[in-house]
Amino acid sequence: MLLSQKHKGVSHARNLGLSYATGEYINFLDSDDYLSENTLKDISEFFDKCGDKTDVAAIPMFYFGNYEGKHELNYKFKKTAVIDLDKEPNTLQFSISSAFIKHELLEDDFSTDLICSEDILLLYKILLKKKTLGVVDSASYYFRKRNGINYSDTFQFKKEFYNERLEKFHLNLIDYSKSDEGNVPLFVQYMLAYDLKTIIEQEHLFMCETAEDENQLFANLKEVSSCIDDDVILNNEFLSDSLKLFFYDLSRDNIHVEYEQNNVFLKIDDLIVDKLRSHKIWLNRVDLSGNILNLLGSFSSYFDNKNIAIEGVKTLKNGEKVAFASSYIDSLSGCDITYLSKPIHYQHHFDLKVPFNSNDKNIMIKLIYHKNGDRTDFSDENTISFYLNNDTS
Repeated sequence: MLLSQKHKGVSHARNLGLSYATGEYINFLDSDDYLSENTLKDISEFFDKCGDKTDVAAIPMFYFGNYEGKHELNYKFKKTAVIDLDKEPNTLQFSISSAFIKHELLEDDFSTDLICSEDILLLYKILLKKKTLGVVDSASYYFRKRNGINYSDTFQFKKEFYNERLEKFHLNLIDYSKSDEGNVPLFVQYMLAYDLKTIIEQEHLFMCETAEDENQLFANLKEVSSCIDDDVILNNEFLSDSLKLFFYDLSRDNIHVEYEQNNVFLKIDDLIVDKLRSHKIWLNRVDLSGNILNLLGSFSSYFDNKNIAIEGVKTLKNGEKVAFASSYIDSLSGCDITYLSKPIHYQHHFDLKVPFNSNDKNIMIKLIYHKNGDRTDFSDENTISFYLNNDTS
């Protein structure tokens, strides 16, 4: 059967198709993708055997076309099985096209208020019923990767991808989970954390036209992230350390610096997220020009560059120590990881020149942390300093 209608978006098309569908199991195969020849047979046999345990069966996804490879969420396909999502909550299913669903469970329409994620919203509401997911490792879904940007990739450039999706997808599913379960199950939390990356990893706030938009974005992000447990963030293999820090800061809004005699800690509540002494100096170039030792290097951390200074300390044969300040290289230094216009991780590039001759015993590199951000204030109450190891690899 071929159905035709004025273009209204994927949700309208799927809803129209569902109104005519009569099969026992439903799949939403995209028009330029395809299934392996054995898929329908293997799915039928799986539901015959395990249909009383689950309502959804997923199959591995593989890319073809401009790019070939496997989807990063294929890790769950170790064997054909029914996965208990309460016991294995970090089992993510992010494609309704690579899933087969019992027709009787598709009683609700796809939301037409979302430009994307309407399929995952409906899928996870179905998964909440039995909290199981069938995985059939013998079948395959082939997803075409075209030159340039796929249609689904264009959503991130639209304003609706952000605040509207946070409200109508993330918070909608959170409210549904709480009303149905009394809480947000861990498997839903893992999905939310994974999906929020697509919002948080935007470097700039281009999607916010007004200050009101920006305030609403961060209020929505804070509300969603507050429903995600610490362990879901801390033990999440799909989140970088910088993303974990951003998540914690969103949900707790209490990032601060604490000091010890020989160390500086970046903390959120009692959680230590960075230790200044845990880092190394990276030396990119070391050369001797006449009697001048030139050291070009960098120091990276989650601590703001305005608090960091680098010195070279030369020890003479008589034991006397002489310090030489480095130059801060503005053109190379700065924040190298920014999420939604908020700096997270910093690179401090320096150029250090130290006079050197046969009477000198050694040269060490010292890091100085200026508590008040004034790198000209070397008073004892304002500074914590220590020598760092270096790495030239």
